[in-house]
Amino acid sequence: MRSVDLVDELSASLHRQCLGDDQGKFCKLPPPTKRFKEELDKTGFTIFKPISDLGFYEWEPDLEDHSQLGDISANEIKRQLHVRGKPARLINLRTIRLPISFPDLSPQIYENKYPLARCEVAGIHVATKVRGLKLTDIDFVFFGGSTLSMLATQNESQKTYLVTKIPGTSVGIVAKDENYSFNLADPGFQFERLVTGRPVDEMEEPTFVEHMQVMEVGVYTILFIAKVDALKDGEPVEVTFSNPFYWDIKQCLQCVSTGSAILIHGRKNRENDGEHRGRLDSISIKTLRRLYEAKSDKLKEAEGDIVRSLDDLKQQLDVCKDCKDYEIIFSMEGHLELQAKSGSSKLLPSSNVVDALIVV
Repeated sequence: MRSVDLVDELSASLHRQCLGDDQGKFCKLPPPTKRFKEELDKTGFTIFKPISDLGFYEWEPDLEDHSQLGDISANEIKRQLHVRGKPARLINLRTIRLPISFPDLSPQIYENKYPLARCEVAGIHVATKVRGLKLTDIDFVFFGGSTLSMLATQNESQKTYLVTKIPGTSVGIVAKDENYSFNLADPGFQFERLVTGRPVDEMEEPTFVEHMQVMEVGVYTILFIAKVDALKDGEPVEVTFSNPFYWDIKQCLQCVSTGSAILIHGRKNRENDGEHRGRLDSISIKTLRRLYEAKSDKLKEAEGDIVRSLDDLKQQLDVCKDCKDYEIIFSMEGHLELQAKSGSSKLLPSSNVVDALIVV
C-alpha cells in the first residue's frame, strides 16, 4: 500500500473511534458539497437529502497482470487503487472554438469486465476503511448513475441489475450487470477529453474516477458510488455527447446519483449523410434545476416509484439468508422481486477478501 494511502487509512481508523453516539453518526464525516446541495434544493425533489460527500478515488486497472475475478486478492485490489485520485478539471468552455470535427481515430476497444469492471469492493473499501463510513449507518450501496432510473421506471431499459448483501451486515449492494465493449476513440470520449483540456486524439489507458456520497432517499440511507467525468470548483460534473431526445428522466437522476450540480452537453451535427456526423456544433451548461424542470411531472411521479421499489427491495433482502446474488425483476403489477442467481457472486470477491478490505 502507498504511504499516503496508509496514512489515510490510519486516520480513518482513529476517526471511527471518535464516533460514539448514534445521534452524531454522520457529524464527523465531510458535509455535502455546497453547489450540489443548493442546486438540489432548487428542484422539486422531496425524497433526496445529501448527508456527506466522501470525495473521489481513482481505479487504474492493471490490464497486463491481473487474476480472474474469482481469484483476486485484497492486495491486487489495493494495487490498482489511488485513494486520492480526482477527475480532470473542466476548462473554460469559452476557449473552445466551434464547430469542431472530431478525427476518425484508430479503435481503442476494451471489454467491460474485470479489471475494467466488477470492482465494487474497491469503492466500499475506500468509503469504510479510508473515509470512515460505518456500514451499520446505511441501508444500501448503489453503483453507477442508472440505478435510480431503474427503480423509477421499473427497469424500462431491460438491463440486468443484481443485488447482494455484504457479509455480516444487512446492507444491500445494487449494480448493473452488463457485458459490452467501449471504444475510447469514439466522439463521446473525445468530447470528454476536449472539455478537460486534453488532446482529443490522446491514446490513453482506461482509468476511472468514482465519486462517493451518502444521501437519504426517503427513509433509507444510501451510499452512491458512480463514475464522474470532470471536476469544477472541487465538485463532480457530468459530461455527455448524447442526444437529449433520449434523456427523459434518466439524465437528471444520473446527476443526482453522481452528485453533479451541472451537466456539460455537447450537441453534435445531426446530418445523416455527411462528413460532419462527428462534428461538435455547440456546448451548453445545464443545471440540475433545469434538468428537473424539463421533466418535472415525470420526476414527481418517479419519486413515489423509487420509494416503493426501495421498500420492496429492503423487505425482500432482509429475509434473504444467503449472501448470494439476486436479480432485480419487476412483476406485471410493478412490484420489485428478487430472483436468486446460481454460481459465485459477480458483485463481491471471496469472503476473506471482503473481510480484509471492508470495515463492517
